[in-house]
Amino acid sequence: MEIWAGLVTYNPNLKRLKENIDSIYKQVSMVVVFDNGSNNYDGLFNLVNEYNRIMLIKSNDNKGLAYGLNKICIEAFNKDVDWILLLDQDSVSDENCMLKYSKYFDLTDAAILCPVMFDSRRRVKKPVLTEGYIEIKECIQSGAVYNVTVLNEVGYFDEWYFIDYIDFDYCMSVRRNGYKIYQINSLLLDQEASTIEPVICHDFLMNAAKMFNFDILAKLSYRPVIKPWRSYYTARNRVYYIYKNRDMLNFPLEKIKGFCANIRNIIRIKNHTGTATSICKGVLDGKRKVKEMRL
Repeated sequence: MEIWAGLVTYNPNLKRLKENIDSIYKQVSMVVVFDNGSNNYDGLFNLVNEYNRIMLIKSNDNKGLAYGLNKICIEAFNKDVDWILLLDQDSVSDENCMLKYSKYFDLTDAAILCPVMFDSRRRVKKPVLTEGYIEIKECIQSGAVYNVTVLNEVGYFDEWYFIDYIDFDYCMSVRRNGYKIYQINSLLLDQEASTIEPVICHDFLMNAAKMFNFDILAKLSYRPVIKPWRSYYTARNRVYYIYKNRDMLNFPLEKIKGFCANIRNIIRIKNHTGTATSICKGVLDGKRKVKEMRL
């Protein structure tokens, strides 16, 4: 069985990227790096040349995460690869992750296998790992392995998203086509969902969270640090995602949840004005896309 790993880079921290590559390099037969026009490409090129089994694909400008992932996955399909592990540029894999995954490659109708997700900054207790697996509805792209044949059959990642909701949208596609997503309960990925900073009453909330074993308080002890351009894409893509997948979602409920998420971000992110402006522009552009789809 042929197993590859792939990751998309954009101005990566080269030290962290090396840790990422080292953690997975011996577990797969090939690592594919797609670079989205990084300013530190020369350093990336030199790093990649330290290894024998890395394929580097260069783009002269930033074409988005989905475009890079598709280039990697199409290359894998053309080389008859069976499964591909997709990583963020700063992800560091479990040293035995592919061994753990390999036990479940023969699961019925498996399109994606993913780890148990955990953000150690936001939670009080680590999840308890067990053997076996469960079927789930969606997972994030980083740290998950994808069935390459299924990728080619149902269609690759939707490049209109650019970034955000790419993975959830693909999860909808595989389920719509009768395939399944399995979480492997023995595999943990400590994934930082976003940049965060402590709020003024951080210590009080964290102590209360530990005392009462209440994760929500731990989450409230931090506020997200999100740049306006990212808020734009999140808001824009949410509108498109909800409409595109309305056959698989509770459409009215998701619209309400999207509205609440936008208000929450405007309140919690420090740059209120910039965030509000970006979210409004994103929602309007998302609605324009939906209008095009209706024509």
